[in-house]
Amino acid sequence: PQARLVFGPNFGFLDITLNDGVLNDGMANVPTCDPAVADDCTGSNWHAFSNADRFNFNGPGLNFLRTPNERLNIYGSVNHSLSDTLSLVMTATYTNRSSATRAAAEPLCLGEGCGNRINDNFFISAANIYNPFGVDLSVANGNLAFFGRRPIESGARRFVQDVNTYFISVGLEGEFAAGSRSFFWDLTTSYGDNRGFQEKFGAFNAAKMQIAMGDPAVCAATPNCVPFNFFGGQGPNGEGSITEEMLDFVGFVQRDFSEQTLKDIAFNITGDLFSLPGGDLAFAAGVEYREHDGSYRPDPIAASGETAGIPAGSTTGSFDVTEFYAEINIPLISDAALAENLEISLAARSSDYSTSGSESTYKVGLLWQPVESLSLRGTLSTGFRAPGIGELFGGAAREDVGFNDPCLDYTAIVGSANGGRDTPQPANIQANCAALGVAPGLIISGFGAVSQGNAALRPETSDSWSAGFVWSPAFAQDAGWSDGITVSLDYFDLQIDDAVQGRDPAEVVTACVETLDPFFCDFVPRAASGRIKLVNNQLQNIGSVETSGFDIAISYVGPETRLGQFGIEVNATHLNEYIERTLKTDGSFFSSDKTGTHTFETFARAFPDWRAVTTVDWNKDRWSANLTFRWADEMELPDGCDGFTVMGGSAIMESALFTDLQVRYFPKFADDALTLAVGFNNLFDETPVNIPCEI
Repeated sequence: PQARLVFGPNFGFLDITLNDGVLNDGMANVPTCDPAVADDCTGSNWHAFSNADRFNFNGPGLNFLRTPNERLNIYGSVNHSLSDTLSLVMTATYTNRSSATRAAAEPLCLGEGCGNRINDNFFISAANIYNPFGVDLSVANGNLAFFGRRPIESGARRFVQDVNTYFISVGLEGEFAAGSRSFFWDLTTSYGDNRGFQEKFGAFNAAKMQIAMGDPAVCAATPNCVPFNFFGGQGPNGEGSITEEMLDFVGFVQRDFSEQTLKDIAFNITGDLFSLPGGDLAFAAGVEYREHDGSYRPDPIAASGETAGIPAGSTTGSFDVTEFYAEINIPLISDAALAENLEISLAARSSDYSTSGSESTYKVGLLWQPVESLSLRGTLSTGFRAPGIGELFGGAAREDVGFNDPCLDYTAIVGSANGGRDTPQPANIQANCAALGVAPGLIISGFGAVSQGNAALRPETSDSWSAGFVWSPAFAQDAGWSDGITVSLDYFDLQIDDAVQGRDPAEVVTACVETLDPFFCDFVPRAASGRIKLVNNQLQNIGSVETSGFDIAISYVGPETRLGQFGIEVNATHLNEYIERTLKTDGSFFSSDKTGTHTFETFARAFPDWRAVTTVDWNKDRWSANLTFRWADEMELPDGCDGFTVMGGSAIMESALFTDLQVRYFPKFADDALTLAVGFNNLFDETPVNIPCEI
């Protein structure tokens, strides 16, 4: 909030901030400082920037604990019999959602890597009445590297959404006989439309900020322009130095629109074809045609890059797809020795996309029940997912990445107390950082990344298989101590090729610093100060994802007792591996093993080795209850996370257990049509793990 000021190479990348309580009124009280003389920028007015000067995101009034949300739903359905074998079916729905969210005041960023054409090339005139340094400040003249300020005078950003969704479908359902068998069919056409409107309050117009901080003569000639006090901090009274008149000139309300439509027509038919020793051979088949259209129209100020926040690119595009599918279930044997039941299921689908062409997928499944208490099952299948409109045509958007550059204070001359590190990086990292033009003592942390759609994306494809068993031992059925036990164990193995996603920007930066490979470093441009500008994170077919593991389920139902009937169910998953591989230009792969880790992306992902949900049930007369335990295994955290147990050189986020309770009552007068329930989530008030990683 007092502004962080990192000057350019002309002043040795001096990094300072304004002392609390200092007055800068643009008149008699301007806390001057000559950045060419470092000692002149310390003392009663200025001091070297440190972690203690960072903005407190945990301050009151910045975010909603629970977001306001009003929803209106209207639903109607008609089913009219035209004859004994033909019905008309219609469904229509409408939903309106009005909601709001809050965020901290929009950060102001001036200098290279700030993310838009104006802020990247910002110019502050020496004649600006609030400029205490007596020189013009810009990246071009070498006096400015990065200036940042959290303008808390503007209050929290507010986002207000109004979303309308319409859907209507009209269809026919019928049946007909062929010989002694009946077949069922349906023909349905539908249309859906989703329209979203969002207003953002508390946004800043970078073009007007440039006028208000540039040549005073230009500001004076511009209607309503008021010189902007970027350098005034919160002032002696703590109420800030950015006045309402300043905010009125540089602020604006950002208004964004989006729309998605779906047109669909589908025909399906099902029935039994003929009898086999194990039963009737059943089939289903169908054809479907879909059209998808989507658009996103950002506010003109945001689209033109004049916003001081994250620029937004417009999106528009469409595609259509025609699909055919068929499924059959083949019961081969039943009621035979070592074959109480044996059946095979087969499925195939052909998809023809206007954007990516044709692809076929299949599935083969086997279910064998050698005895009544044991079933063995397995599937082998392929998958296919074409990119959506946003993935193909989405405009550029920026994300801020809370990850410390490995080159941050790589020789540990600044220290963690001042935003650096206490332990030097290995010799090879130091050498690579120097080769990248990063000077020792760089302490700017965090960086931005730009993601956008890619019309050249190919569809994702996958291969998977699973195998397992279900066992319900006869000795536990209707026994004095048990009404039944069921145990199942399934192994899964999945590989996705041509996976569509952006790379993890933190991993790209790390790989560049560790290898100096142009494949990675070309995506990580740096300013003259060594600070990362914007990582190019366009969506790509990055390579492959491989994962495997076990699903385990155990359930027990106890006998009826005078205290009621108790039961317990455990569902657990063990993750053997989760590996992402990125294809490099030379044909090799960069592998990242996520198993047992918690990522550091904007939308963080968790990959615990084990996770489980255990539920204890109780039923008696018209009462029932369940106690649920949700547990996740410990996970490794990325570099930069302090305050955690360190094992094997890695920070560890400890395992977590949460307990939920729900009690239900079924009133007799309501004939079981009414349920009264009360529940507690996180019954014992377990505090979720907070990850105070340095960003």
